[in-house]
Amino acid sequence: MSRLQLEYLKLIFWPADLCLDFGYPDAGIPIIRDLWHCLPYALPMAAILAVSIWLAWRRAAAGFLACGYFLLLAPSSIIPLKANMAAEHRLYLASAAVLVLAFMGFLRLIAWIKLRIGNSRTVLRINMGVVLLFIALAMALGGSTRLRNRDYADELGMWRKVSLQRPDNARANNNVGYLLLQREQYGSALPFLEKALACMPLYADAHNNYGFALARIGRQEEAVRHFGLSLEVNPRQSGAHLNLSDIMLGAQCFPEAAAEARAALDIDARNPEAWANLCKALMAMGSYPEAETACVRWLENGGENSYARINLGVILLKTGQHAAGLAELRKMRELDSRSLKFLANLAQELDQGGNSGIAAAVRQEIARLRVQPEGR
Repeated sequence: MSRLQLEYLKLIFWPADLCLDFGYPDAGIPIIRDLWHCLPYALPMAAILAVSIWLAWRRAAAGFLACGYFLLLAPSSIIPLKANMAAEHRLYLASAAVLVLAFMGFLRLIAWIKLRIGNSRTVLRINMGVVLLFIALAMALGGSTRLRNRDYADELGMWRKVSLQRPDNARANNNVGYLLLQREQYGSALPFLEKALACMPLYADAHNNYGFALARIGRQEEAVRHFGLSLEVNPRQSGAHLNLSDIMLGAQCFPEAAAEARAALDIDARNPEAWANLCKALMAMGSYPEAETACVRWLENGGENSYARINLGVILLKTGQHAAGLAELRKMRELDSRSLKFLANLAQELDQGGNSGIAAAVRQEIARLRVQPEGR
């Protein structure tokens, strides 16, 4: 922490190589566990803190400002956070105290120089020089701020820059990979996620994201291994359970898919995707009463969803609740071709089971859904 505080003070006066996230968990700086190696950083900070407290005790304005810096920075430095980021933005408020202190010192220095010179013409030149200096600083820093704001315009671009600045920053590489996954650029995400795991082999989120990317490009066995590693590091990683249930559904291992979906719901009971996977697995296993409950929860937590609605309608029809099942189908406005084919197969199954009247009603709904305008 002492080394990091000195780095922060340096950035206030020389804001070069600014970075959104210097690293995880210790700004890319190896954790110093030996007392003698800590002293070069701890002693200067202890001296600055001691002088600050002494000045504040003397009721000096400088002491108030110096202590203000430490007090403003203390909450984010002392309170343990899940991701204790070392980043420039932690300085934004605290730096005001240091800058005011520096400005006061500069004005006192100028006043002392003027007093020593005494020549009015020279004093005027000094005043003009100071004004021009501040104008130049304002323009330079204003331009830098405008350029810096571009980094924050796009989340992917922002994390890409951090990844370039700190290639060994596991969190930055993982975040770039995650954002590429959201854009369905699975192949592009893999190198960043591999770098994240190289920097931090026991990174649960990175294992989960890497597994997701592998699953999407067809490398299922490797994906399952990384989901398992994610859960070894963090047993409450609901995303890994959910991704495993997706793979089990695709492999038609329905009991395993249901177990993984339940494990995800034990962690996050309001996850609609987990309820969806549980519903699908239970339907495939023929456990319709449980599937009906899961489907209702899917709708409750995920909002209106045509896939949930069609599954609920099918469950009700298959369990003899024909009126309720048809009522669910009538609530839908459009379906894709796969779902329409699913309903057609259901109508055929109802016909074979002697429920020709219900089968005809299902076919009527299929015909209605087929003629719905696109985009409604």
